Amino acid sequence: MDLLDEDYHEPLWLCGVRDFSGVLEGAIQSNRIIDNAEVSVDDSFSDADTQELSLCFVERLGGLNGLKSLRLLPDKVHIIYEVPVRLLTIALQRARGLQMFSICAVDLVGNRDEFVEFMESLRNHASLHLIRLIRCRLPEMSPPMLADFVAHVSAIPNLKEVELCGAEESSLGIMSNEALTSISGAALLEKFCLDNFELTQDHFMILLQWLERRNNRLRGVSVSACEINSGGLHYLARMLRGNRTLEELSICLSHSRQNQTLTDECFMAISQSLERNTSLRQFGVSGSNGWPTLNNNVQKCFLNMLRHWNYTLERLSLFDRADLQPDVNFFLATNRLGRKFLVDENCTKEEWLQAIIRSTCDLNCLYFFLSMKPELLVDQTQI
Repeated sequence: MDLLDEDYHEPLWLCGVRDFSGVLEGAIQSNRIIDNAEVSVDDSFSDADTQELSLCFVERLGGLNGLKSLRLLPDKVHIIYEVPVRLLTIALQRARGLQMFSICAVDLVGNRDEFVEFMESLRNHASLHLIRLIRCRLPEMSPPMLADFVAHVSAIPNLKEVELCGAEESSLGIMSNEALTSISGAALLEKFCLDNFELTQDHFMILLQWLERRNNRLRGVSVSACEINSGGLHYLARMLRGNRTLEELSICLSHSRQNQTLTDECFMAISQSLERNTSLRQFGVSGSNGWPTLNNNVQKCFLNMLRHWNYTLERLSLFDRADLQPDVNFFLATNRLGRKFLVDENCTKEEWLQAIIRSTCDLNCLYFFLSMKPELLVDQTQI
């Protein structure tokens, strides 16, 4: 590490708790602002011979000057290392300015008292904005640990983004209705991702009711392994008609549901709702075997929605018809380049010009834009 006077914004890479290369020591001695640290987890975190060393390591790590982002990930792919939660508690208590905390592909170990202390440290952390627990495992306890964890995370004062992903279905535990309801109470939450939880129709309805609230701030939602029926998708269509905050929505159906035929009417209802929706930029419904099978009329309905009504949707993952995909891609591209400005009656020449400049990367879109409002090329004062 080059010990210069200016702040260090690249990730500070640390391997294990032994710091053989002296990277952590150098960062501390330099007294520079280190706002981003990534730690490779190995056996040294849980080895009985390195307990004192690991405690010292996390104390020094959490004490880095200006630390805002901390990410833990395994040193070797396909190996799940153990991380005692008491070490994470110390890091959180020391890093009072931490905003982003990510834990990836490890086993979190400890007794219930140690987990309670860890969760209390999360809940009381005033600066945390983002929590990611990805492909991790929690110990099996009674009562289950996941519900308490979610409840504590939901109470973080300035929480804006949560991502929970099990290594396989239910490896973090069962997501109860109460746990999902508790996280829906996080007033400032903007992005929410649940992956590899066996989500039921009840879970999905809680999520949709959350998105229907006028005071919700959610801009991005991604859920997988969802057991959704046609009724749930009709409710989704209703939510999309009224929601004005959501920008990204991704739904992956469960293995059992994706092979069942969802009615054409529910997808037609979604298409009709997207005609009125002006906030959603990315939308997709899929399964592990690809997209649901939609008949020709439904797919043409989505294409017509893009052609004539929706000027804000930029990504759409639903289609399996190769002959329609080029047209779908074209209208999505025009939306990305700013078609909404050209259809706005109050569009100024400057906004139109910016859309034209952006479209020079795609000649088809450029021609399309020029043909939409040729009158803006004419200076009306000269007529």
